[in-house]
Amino acid sequence: MTSRLKALRLRAELPMAAIAKAFGLKGRSGYQRYENPETFTKDDLPLNLVRKLLPLMVGKGDPAITVEEVMDL
Repeated sequence: MTSRLKALRLRAELPMAAIAKAFGLKGRSGYQRYENPETFTKDDLPLNLVRKLLPLMVGKGDPAITVEEVMDL
């Protein structure tokens, strides 16, 4: 999951700080753990966080990120 999250973030050209803000975190270091497989070992991102990613990512990138790709996190 961590590598998929990072790949989508990069494809959407979003800085870590933008996602951290959407998650309600103080800074990018709080978000960074979600992209690190050593610190985030769950198979899926919590649904409340996935929902916060939808408006940030869907339709961005090349090819455009789909709802399904974000929901798969």
